[in-house]
Amino acid sequence: HDETRIVSASDDFSIKIWDASSGECLKTLNGHNRRVLSAEYNKDGTRIVSASSDSTIKIWDVSTGKCLQTLE
Repeated sequence: HDETRIVSASDDFSIKIWDASSGECLKTLNGHNRRVLSAEYNKDGTRIVSASSDSTIKIWDVSTGKCLQTLE
């Protein structure tokens, strides 16, 4: 979102936050039961929204890595 971090969705049911310069994985978010189809930062970069083939959408807090809400 700010050219220093990248978020990725994965077939291993996780969302990862990466350092864009070093390629280092900074954080892994777990909570979906099936592959994650997409993940996107909100405008100010404090939250990530993810959609999964488990038929849920989750809202994550970037700083803590915790799921704040699950929409079914």
